Formats: sequence, C-alpha cells, structure tokens
Amino acid sequence: MTTPAKSTPISLLVLNEGIRQHVLSILERNHFTPVVISNPGELAAELKEHPSPVIFIDWEAETQYGPAIIMNIKAALKEGGIIFLYDREHRNLIQEVMQLGVYGCVLAPYDEWEILTMVKHLLSKKTIKPERRRKKPPADC
Repeated sequence: MTTPAKSTPISLLVLNEGIRQHVLSILERNHFTPVVISNPGELAAELKEHPSPVIFIDWEAETQYGPAIIMNIKAALKEGGIIFLYDREHRNLIQEVMQLGVYGCVLAPYDEWEILTMVKHLLSKKTIKPERRRKKPPADC
C-alpha cells in the first residue's frame, strides 16, 4: 500500500538533461514516481488528469517558454506548487518567478535535502486540513 505522499503526482518540466536526471534520481531513490514532461502540451494534459501535483520547472524551461508557462501552471493547479530550479547564472529569474507564484526556488547543486524538504512540505500542505473556527455564541447567551 502506498502512502498519499508517495502517490501524489510529481511532474518534471525540466529541459536541462543533467538537472532532470539529478532530480529524477533523488525522487526515485526516495520512493517517489515522478512523471517527466517534455513540453507545455504534455504538462497541460497531465494537469487535467492530476490538478494537484508538485511541479519542478528549471530555468531552461522558463527561459524557453517564458513567464506564461508559470502563469498557466498556476491557473491549472488546485493545490500543490511549483519548485523552480536555477543556477547562479540565472539568479535574475528568481524575482520574476516568485512574483508569479512559484512556491520555492532551489539553487544548484540541488541538494537532496532541499528537494525533499520542499516536496514534503508541499505534500503536507495538501493533506492537512485547515482548522475550522468555532462560531462565537451570541453576546446575550
């Protein structure tokens, strides 16, 4: 039996092959089963099937497809979030992607603990229900 966290869709729209293989390896080693996405069309289809995933996107995908890719992902997400992978040369993209609603950014060399911490935090946000507030009794009670 799999836990909800492990069966949650994780998608990788990571065009840089080295980054993709590194992140894929980390996730698989930790019993996640990510889906590798090669273009926005595939991602749109995946989001229709699984509207609450964790999505990794790298600086190369954001550069190739522009900020619209992040806006489109955010519009399709019900829960979950986007984790942006960048290197020092592409630090200039951080402000833009954060303003567009990216959950978090991970700087190369993409340490395992950083990747897993963000994934686990996003998954815990998804499974924890907000507390319901008690209604206050009327003032004359």
